[in-house]
Amino acid sequence: MDIEQSDIIQMIYGTIESPDTWQAVLDKISRRTHSTHAFMAARSDIDEQPIGFYEQGFEDGHFERYQEHFYQVDVWTQGLGNNRYNQFHASHDVCDDKGFLNTEIYNDFAKPVDIRHSIGCLLAPPSENIITELAFMRGTKQEHYDQSTIETVNTFLPHIQQSLSLAQKLQGTQQEKIKVHQVFNGLNEALIVCRDLDHIEFYNSAAEQLLTTTKLFKPNRKNQLRFQNPAFQKKYTQAAHACLNSLHGIQQTVTPSFQQQFYCSDQATRYRVQLKPWLHKRMTPWGETAMPGVVISVEACALSRYIAAEEIRELYTLTRSEADICSRLLNGMTIDAIADVRNSELSTVRQQVKSCLAKTHSNSQQDMINKILRQLLVE
Repeated sequence: MDIEQSDIIQMIYGTIESPDTWQAVLDKISRRTHSTHAFMAARSDIDEQPIGFYEQGFEDGHFERYQEHFYQVDVWTQGLGNNRYNQFHASHDVCDDKGFLNTEIYNDFAKPVDIRHSIGCLLAPPSENIITELAFMRGTKQEHYDQSTIETVNTFLPHIQQSLSLAQKLQGTQQEKIKVHQVFNGLNEALIVCRDLDHIEFYNSAAEQLLTTTKLFKPNRKNQLRFQNPAFQKKYTQAAHACLNSLHGIQQTVTPSFQQQFYCSDQATRYRVQLKPWLHKRMTPWGETAMPGVVISVEACALSRYIAAEEIRELYTLTRSEADICSRLLNGMTIDAIADVRNSELSTVRQQVKSCLAKTHSNSQQDMINKILRQLLVE
């Protein structure tokens, strides 16, 4: 492989993140093949207008002037459709050369810009319903494309196919990322998404408020999540390691169910920090890869003062046991821990929590906690 060929292949893969550079790729290949014009068009069928288009060597608006009529009379592309896909063919092999000179496509489109000879290719991956056409063209004073030139251009096709496939997957990943951001920002709880152990990839608006208004944690210069209290940082690191370890050997299509949590506080508020493992999609030159990470949710569970069961009973008609369970939930205990402390069956405590939800007209455990806290500590 010579240096120029290597440069072209590198440029082809550069189009994955910068599709507009396809025009530069067409120009580079045109120079290598002594072509004066080139275009690249994506279509749903060979006689349909392009849904994506790049060209080199044509005046602005040359294709637009012909609009649908060009694609209806394009015997050259229709000739390609009757030959083997995914490799280049010369125009004099797919069309009757002398007959081509009498066609509408030649006299109205090609001849005015001095196009006489062409090579073209239709790329049609079996798993997709999009056909990509690539074409390079020469003038009347030049020779037909010989087999050596066709073989040279064919060497770029696997890289072009790979780059187009990766670009499509990247676009899908970016769209999925937008959806994730929209969902995360629609939640009231603070959510932070980290790649690997602690590299922040994204945080929603609720987490941004925590990052800017509390002294609980903040990103360092490397955009790594750091708790200000060393003891809390240690708890976070241990929980994050456990989440990442739970991903070993898991299939990329499986949603991880493992989770870890711990409690921490700043000067005024106690928080529950919950971590879950997360496999997020990342595009690489070898295709789509699921990278390990963690999703961190942070919720205020109570202020620093203790919320007594009797305070809760003054608000709602709860039994002493129900009020005690609510008090413990508000002060940061889990249902499992409450069952241990009360020496009760876990199923019993869960049933009592359901009763508390009904009596406080709450939709969830967190909804109940927030409602009681607002009444006791805000109003």
